[in-house]
Amino acid sequence: MVQRKRAEIELLRVEARLRAFGPAGAWQPGAGDDASRRYRQLDDRRAELAAALASARPPRPGPAAGQAGPRPPAALLGRPLLDRPIAPAVFDPVSGVYGFGSSGVVQPAPFSPGTFVLPAEPPNAGQFISTAQPGGFLFLADPPFAAAAEDAIWLQNWQVLVPFPPPPVRSLFTYSFRVQAVDNLFNSGGGQIMSFVSLGETPDLTTGEAVPVDIDAGWPIAANLGQPAPLYNGTYGTLDGQVTVQRSFLVSAGQVPGVAVVLGAAAALDVGTQLDLTFEAGACIIAITSDPPTGLISYSYEPQLVIAP
Repeated sequence: MVQRKRAEIELLRVEARLRAFGPAGAWQPGAGDDASRRYRQLDDRRAELAAALASARPPRPGPAAGQAGPRPPAALLGRPLLDRPIAPAVFDPVSGVYGFGSSGVVQPAPFSPGTFVLPAEPPNAGQFISTAQPGGFLFLADPPFAAAAEDAIWLQNWQVLVPFPPPPVRSLFTYSFRVQAVDNLFNSGGGQIMSFVSLGETPDLTTGEAVPVDIDAGWPIAANLGQPAPLYNGTYGTLDGQVTVQRSFLVSAGQVPGVAVVLGAAAALDVGTQLDLTFEAGACIIAITSDPPTGLISYSYEPQLVIAP
């Protein structure tokens, strides 16, 4: 997962540099050989990264790809799970039990620090410092990130494995949560700053098998440090964003489904850039949010009964 995220970050960085060569940038068709050669190098690197990322995503044999099941009706998509109608109890003569729908929320355990990546070149400085909070993490750069070489990337992620109650019969399991990210920063150069959400899923945690984190769930923040935003002037201020995660897969009777949630932050800086993630508004944050904001994850079960003739 970390290798894939590094490649995705580099691809975002290359695409940002290619955009700088556009009509408003430094390179135009027929420009000097140096600019033309640099453009071709970046374009070739973009193709390499795109191909590498495509090959790094084989079909998943698990619930996200291998088990084709019914999907929620279109009218229910995007609605809060706790607002959905719940299927009433129906006796299943095959299993001899009642199948019924249910919905609820679970509170994840505290996130724990996962993998961190620092730039390879020793002149680069800075690292992530983090503190757990309900549903996520507060973090900052201490000392501030300082890029002294090309392609300096800092990355940190945090992870938690979330179990859910088992269903009484084979059911379509749906879970949903929102991730909010806020970066308070002071920047003296250029580059990109990002936050991301990755997932792993299993229909049954009781097997004891590892849960691979191989699902990209979105980027709450993916910003160019030189691009102003409503609360950021291109040098200092606040960047924020959010993504909503909602996914479904089939779970058999009595199985304990589990979802691995990985939250991450990353920065890719130009040479000579210093990035301070402790602006006046305080530390940065990435966390699961809910109402009330205590990091809850909602879920629902829709029975998939098979009635014998």
